[in-house]
Amino acid sequence: MRDFFATGCGQKAYHDSTIAQSGEVIGNTSRGIFIRTEFNRIVFLSSERFLNPLNVSLQPFPPPLHDVALNEEVIIGEACIVFPIRQVRIQIPIDHVHAVVAKPSIHLDFTDQKQILGVITAAMLEKKDPSRYASALHDYLRDCPFSIDEPNPLIRFRSLSFATQNNQHDLVQAALKGFIGEGPGLTPSGDDLICGYLLAVNRWNPRSWTTEILQALNSSMISFSAVKTTTLSANLIEIAAEGEADERLILALDSVFTGDPSPEKTAEMLISYGSSSGMDAFAGMALAVN
Repeated sequence: MRDFFATGCGQKAYHDSTIAQSGEVIGNTSRGIFIRTEFNRIVFLSSERFLNPLNVSLQPFPPPLHDVALNEEVIIGEACIVFPIRQVRIQIPIDHVHAVVAKPSIHLDFTDQKQILGVITAAMLEKKDPSRYASALHDYLRDCPFSIDEPNPLIRFRSLSFATQNNQHDLVQAALKGFIGEGPGLTPSGDDLICGYLLAVNRWNPRSWTTEILQALNSSMISFSAVKTTTLSANLIEIAAEGEADERLILALDSVFTGDPSPEKTAEMLISYGSSSGMDAFAGMALAVN
């Protein structure tokens, strides 16, 4: 058995690694390997430096794992992840486990927040071909007109925003559920938007909703996603409901409220998160804030 050691690990991933269970590979990308456990948890063996509650970071990435196959068996337990066929064991030292960064204690007023939302969105569109949601967000923030006869997320953006601004919590849930599973891939765009929205309302609570209201929203979205979308998305929605996410999404959200990092750096971080996941999650954040 060849041993490799994690260079970083999220708290959720570490917790799952201590539970004796089997798993299988459900994705092998240039950025790492997605593992689904028998209890429908996701652990991501990541070749990137970014921190994420579901990630086990490996730098450098073990060469024997570069060509793992879909459905390949994995054994988990005692803070280890084992690939039996390859005789590879990943050990996770407890001192490499990290928590989500604390929320800043100061924040800008709403006028400044709205301005930052627009600048970040424009910067994303300049740096990369926009996703469908990023384009709609750009139009939403500029209050552009839309054609009612065209399938346009701008219509739904305004519906969700109106429900949020007017504290119509049942309509917020209904609007969010309309996005679930929309789009292809392990994390469809609609799910990314939901993650961004839930992250914003749980980390910053810009509408000052009560604990009971937030709990009802979180519980509803977690239950709904568990049966309506991919296992990975369901896991990400669950941690977003706890105010946790990939550090790039956390920093992007915090930048709207504090102005730091700069809009240009924030746009770069969002673009680096998946093919469009960062942009789509930012749309959800904006709809929760604005």
